[in-house]
Amino acid sequence: MFMPEDCDVLIVGGGPAGLAAGEAAAKQGVRALILERQHEIGYPIHTSGGSWVSDMQALNIPRTLYHPINKVVFVSPQREVSLSYLPAVACVVDVRGLYQHLAARAIAAGASLRVRHTVEQTLLEDGRVCGVTAKNHAGERISLRSAVTIDASGFSRHVGVRTGMGKAFHRYGFGAEYDMYAPYYPQDELYLIMGSRFAPRGYAWAFPHGDGRVRLGVGVIHPDCDDDARIYLDSIIRDVPQLTEKFKDASPIEFHTGLFPSEGPFERFSRDGLLLAGDAGGHGSTLVGEGIRFAIYSGQMAGSVAAEAVKAGNTSAAF
Repeated sequence: MFMPEDCDVLIVGGGPAGLAAGEAAAKQGVRALILERQHEIGYPIHTSGGSWVSDMQALNIPRTLYHPINKVVFVSPQREVSLSYLPAVACVVDVRGLYQHLAARAIAAGASLRVRHTVEQTLLEDGRVCGVTAKNHAGERISLRSAVTIDASGFSRHVGVRTGMGKAFHRYGFGAEYDMYAPYYPQDELYLIMGSRFAPRGYAWAFPHGDGRVRLGVGVIHPDCDDDARIYLDSIIRDVPQLTEKFKDASPIEFHTGLFPSEGPFERFSRDGLLLAGDAGGHGSTLVGEGIRFAIYSGQMAGSVAAEAVKAGNTSAAF
């Protein structure tokens, strides 16, 4: 049975791009609906959370949701370079807390949010995207029609790949990460580790985020390298001399994996009735695999443009 529901702007994906898009659209007075396939916002975690203090401030993110970093250490097989910053310029965000904060902002602006809603098909009429079908939290199939759909579904690109807006990603970063309690790790020092021994075709990281917690991870680029990033985690703790003592008596509390597109932005972000935002549009740094701030910015732009198109009565790609 299909249960119909209409809105002005339909956003597929409740990550940073989708939530920012929902807030931006709702602020302009249009009906915005966000669909998230997981049971909750911000889980599971697929990113290390590295970002920049200036961007968090520009985006009005509360200070309690990011951890400033004063020292960044680059480690390669032959060299070590340490850079200190006062005040801090880099930070590590509370990923789950940040996403839920963005969700609260979207709802406060007037957007509706539905968790455990999985998109199944895209609705097309005369070449224009006009919504999706989805399965809701109760297992019911529903039909959701909209003037504009925003694909903010991340790496999977649920709508974009079904509507000719670029193929599935071929080149991408695969990251694996422990979130650890490490009582001896200095909470103001961030490490970036290069070299094929620990991170072939990529890099490893140690990102502290407060209260004795550190995200230790490694990312590799596929298909440049076929290795599984997960196999390197324990050897980094054991064999990187700069980190051995810092991870004394440490143990993982969480384990994360994630995929990040490494092909750059798509040539087109729009077609009639559809916009791409965040990872779904390739909006991120392919150099370091960082995407949260870019996702929020691109989501804000997509939400604003979608609302303007709805109010203008013109949801064509050319608008």
